[in-house]
Amino acid sequence: MSGSSRSERMDGSAPGLSPAELPAAADLLALTKPRITLLVLAVAAAGYLTGSGLAPAGAMGLLHALLGIGLLAGGTNALNQLLEREADGRMRRTRGRPLPDGRMEPSHAAVFAALLVLGGAAYLAVAVNGLTAALGLATAASYAFVYTPLKQKTSASTPVGAVSGALPALGGWTAATGRVGSGGLALFAVLFLWQVPHVLALGRLHLDDYRRAGFRVPPVGDPGGVRGRLRSVAYTAFLVPVSLSLWVPLGLAGPVYGAAAALLGLIFLGGAAGFALRGGEDGARRLFGASLLYLPLLLAALVADGPASGQALTGAVVWAEETVSTAPPHATLNAGLNAAAAVALVMGLWYVKRGALRRHRAAMGAAVASSGAFLASYVVYHFRVGSVSYPGTGWSETIYHAVLASHAFLAAAVVPAVAFTLYRALKGRRRGHRRVARWTYPVWLYVSITGLVVYGMLYGG
Repeated sequence: MSGSSRSERMDGSAPGLSPAELPAAADLLALTKPRITLLVLAVAAAGYLTGSGLAPAGAMGLLHALLGIGLLAGGTNALNQLLEREADGRMRRTRGRPLPDGRMEPSHAAVFAALLVLGGAAYLAVAVNGLTAALGLATAASYAFVYTPLKQKTSASTPVGAVSGALPALGGWTAATGRVGSGGLALFAVLFLWQVPHVLALGRLHLDDYRRAGFRVPPVGDPGGVRGRLRSVAYTAFLVPVSLSLWVPLGLAGPVYGAAAALLGLIFLGGAAGFALRGGEDGARRLFGASLLYLPLLLAALVADGPASGQALTGAVVWAEETVSTAPPHATLNAGLNAAAAVALVMGLWYVKRGALRRHRAAMGAAVASSGAFLASYVVYHFRVGSVSYPGTGWSETIYHAVLASHAFLAAAVVPAVAFTLYRALKGRRRGHRRVARWTYPVWLYVSITGLVVYGMLYGG
């Protein structure tokens, strides 16, 4: 039974939302599929570091790329959930998502997804380059409007989805180099070939759910799953030499990476062969586990043994040291308080989503303490010393002043609301707390994270 048909929610409210009611911050976060978005960011970072390290654009270049790609990835996932909300409501593992559960209006999800996708593309176009922005838009469009509808029509959707999933690796490369290149294409091929056996194993593990949803992804429509099991072997076998091409002949990594790629490839291929021979959930689970082991270890070896790895690590450490050492003590303190507030808010969202209300209250108290200390430090310093002029020019100066202006407006609105939200949380009035937190949490988290970014821009160069 889907959540939209429940007679009462945990907090005693009626099911569904009125059009005027804003979605909760935790539901907005869930709409972005955080774990998948983090994987996209890891893949994009590996592509960036493999392309050139941190030399061309400095540490901020990587941060700009990841911010834009992260916004696009979150928006793309939100679009996917919007378009598949009815099918998600028929599957056990997804019926608790915000849209099928009735906790969010589709119109709110559509606006949120559009803002993330368009904002991410615009940010990449301005802060990185147009090619990376175009690849990001192509990823969003192909995943949401080609792969998503194809899943209910044909098993050919699997390689189409793999193309969309591999583009972030190429996007990381183009963000660093400004061009596609053979290395970028090789990274794209690695991610493409990895995804197919990964998805085939996942499809077998959730076969009944996919049938209920009407998805035509393998092994649905494949009696015994024979074709899918053979395809998993074929794709994994091709993956081994393609991954090794990053070492020889492309020279983007050294022999340590080569050894790691060969060993991980054989383990992955063994999992695919076992799945092909035995089939069933056990074989699929082993292949799925091998796929989860393969990708992060391969990317870590690629970055660690790449020609730019030492330069990248040194550049990041030097940038951090110089930023901290040249910034006045109050700036370091304020940046740290913003970071602490952001971490506490994310933990609070995590706890409240899982019903750990006591831990949620503790995390929120920590966020209030950090934000309050920051506000006091900020006010005292600026009354004594005044404002610090931003040293940059052009688009970065425009972004800096726009963020500061938004802080002034949002802080005036959110400070009393945060106090009210905390009061209701401490009193155990969960329903009233959630009603206010739906909009205070996103604003609060935005101010904390962008406050940290502002100090990095002001003193980090």
